[in-house]
Amino acid sequence: PRKVPVNSIKGAIGHTLGAAGAFEAILCLQVLAEGFVPPTAGLATVDPACAGLDLVYGEPRRHPAETAVSTSSGFAGVNAALVLGRAG
Repeated sequence: PRKVPVNSIKGAIGHTLGAAGAFEAILCLQVLAEGFVPPTAGLATVDPACAGLDLVYGEPRRHPAETAVSTSSGFAGVNAALVLGRAG
């Protein structure tokens, strides 16, 4: 089975409240356009509970993706998921 690269931008941009989803969508579009997944800022040691995940940290990773998913969890159980695909 193929593993999906996982990253987070919160360590790089902080807690932007209502703007977080927009920042994440922009990052997903960049990943689709440029074919690189940026690393999770500030992640140096991976929790053993996350050992099965393909976490991107340290350096950006080349990954020509066809789709990208952004999930957002907000206050009071407000959650959303956005799936974006490459045009064409």
